[in-house]
Amino acid sequence: MLRSLILSFTLLTAACASDPAPKVDNASSVATLTLQDINGSQIATPVGLFLTSLDTDRDTAITRDEINSGLEVAFTAGDVDQNGSLNAIEFEDWSEQFLGARYTTPTRLHFDHDQDASVSRDEFRLTFDAIRNRLDQNDNGELQRAELLVTIRGVGANPEAMRQQMEAEMRRK
Repeated sequence: MLRSLILSFTLLTAACASDPAPKVDNASSVATLTLQDINGSQIATPVGLFLTSLDTDRDTAITRDEINSGLEVAFTAGDVDQNGSLNAIEFEDWSEQFLGARYTTPTRLHFDHDQDASVSRDEFRLTFDAIRNRLDQNDNGELQRAELLVTIRGVGANPEAMRQQMEAEMRRK
């Protein structure tokens, strides 16, 4: 009896030990990255991706004319009621379509210079003029791909700190 019990226990232990290790989902392991893991990486911001889409001749340099033409098309697409300005909902819809998310940087507050709860065509253009001037590191009037990248620096896993860091980097440029 004791011998049977020991044999059963040994077989049960061996069976448990031979279970395959659980699979690790690569997608979930990426979500656990910290700033330290990606320290030094370069990323494109939503506004950088948008500006890249305005490179109509695909020469990897975005000219002032390409930006102005693209902004006119983008603003007109967002101005659903065609009144010459983007109200809060139109701006959020525009942001989702052209920047990838409704509440991303730059926000409506960056554009609404006179704080009248709408973004005029002039405010829209002036905001992008300021963004272009800030990003144009070599002051040649064109934006190169490298000028649209932000380098991540820091440690920790605080997404709010990462957002603030990227915004500070964009302001610095």
